[in-house]
Amino acid sequence: MWCRLLLAAGLAWPVNLLAQIGGAQVFDYLRLPVSPRQAALGGTAVALPSTDAALAQRNPAQLSKHMHQRVYFSWVDHLAGINYGTAGYAQHIEGFGTVHAAYQFVNYGTFTEADEFGNRLGTFRASDNALTLGVGREVAENLRVGANLKVLNANIYRQSAWGLAADLGIYYYYEKWDLHIAAVAQNLGVQLSAYSGAGQKHPLPFDLQLGLAKRLPHTPLRFSVTGIQLHRGKLAYLDLTRERQVDLQGNVVEEKITTVEQVFRHTVFGLEFLLNKNLHLRAGYNHLRRRELRSPENNGINLNGFSMGLGLRINRFYLDYAYANYHVVGGTHQFQFSTFLPTFKKGWQYDPNDYEYDYN
Repeated sequence: MWCRLLLAAGLAWPVNLLAQIGGAQVFDYLRLPVSPRQAALGGTAVALPSTDAALAQRNPAQLSKHMHQRVYFSWVDHLAGINYGTAGYAQHIEGFGTVHAAYQFVNYGTFTEADEFGNRLGTFRASDNALTLGVGREVAENLRVGANLKVLNANIYRQSAWGLAADLGIYYYYEKWDLHIAAVAQNLGVQLSAYSGAGQKHPLPFDLQLGLAKRLPHTPLRFSVTGIQLHRGKLAYLDLTRERQVDLQGNVVEEKITTVEQVFRHTVFGLEFLLNKNLHLRAGYNHLRRRELRSPENNGINLNGFSMGLGLRINRFYLDYAYANYHVVGGTHQFQFSTFLPTFKKGWQYDPNDYEYDYN
């Protein structure tokens, strides 16, 4: 119970948990990976060619005509009994662009209310909600831009907070090299009201990301690399709570953080195995997650920071799954079900040019 309560109060997502800034931001659930495809590729991937409209919640420039009338539902079995999910829909409007609407929720469960003497007074719940409206359009050949507007809400006990946020993204496909490049500024915005009404307001979890994705020639492999928290110079820090090592003279050996370590904490790696048009296997590595959530009691061989998943198409239905390991206490399971509404029309015939863009 206490673990859930701390997570609910902190609104902290482990993928980008930073000791310097943890707890200093509000609506931190916006860091959660909405798409299992992103979750399987390390937690984020903003430059993927895709028909998955859920990706637009992190980079609206990924919206395209290939997502026309795609509807999706996702659910995540998170840590400590927490769960969250998303439902969304995309519609392409000729001459305007592709629009997208989505609803995201986080459920922290039910808690027991008690007074200072331990007398139980009842129960209360904690939850977060976000409504996203986005649009993406092609402004030049192989170049797309997009924007999201998000209405944010968080509730705990009898208090609630509200906010507004926006995402601004750009996406480019360099056809000569079969290279996809994207950049996005996530969660630009403000907290409109604090939990206590007149309480202190906090910044949103802004993140500047730059990514690329490329399929290796003549292979079924596509890799992705995403830079995260690029507006921050240093993500690594000296943990003063860890036991210090001393040399033979009793002098404390200072821990050194190299430039290479700093760079890797800014980087998320992903790999997809495109076995065929119906089955994709995925794997990812998030070095920041691995380093920040390591346990002093179990700092040896473990899967912290690693993730994996798959994408499966069965006729007109798509199932995506991801498992991400956060800590020795366990990981998360994420599922998404989606389909294209036009496939239910009478006389529909399968067209790979419309429904297999992920494989290209």
